[in-house]
Amino acid sequence: MVAPVTNVPLPADLAKELEAIASRAGMTLPTYIAYLARIEIRRHDPAFAAATKHLFKKFPESMRKLAE
Repeated sequence: MVAPVTNVPLPADLAKELEAIASRAGMTLPTYIAYLARIEIRRHDPAFAAATKHLFKKFPESMRKLAE
């Protein structure tokens, strides 16, 4: 089941910056924004955030499937 989608406008320069960061972390821009939001909402510790980024870099397709 796919969750409903909401479009959020971002300034082009910010979207480009975030997209570059997301790409380096092995994520798409929407996945990266959701990742950041979940970290903020759930208050995950920095070690957890670093581990998640590492997993996305090392196993991007597996992590995307799990995220779905």
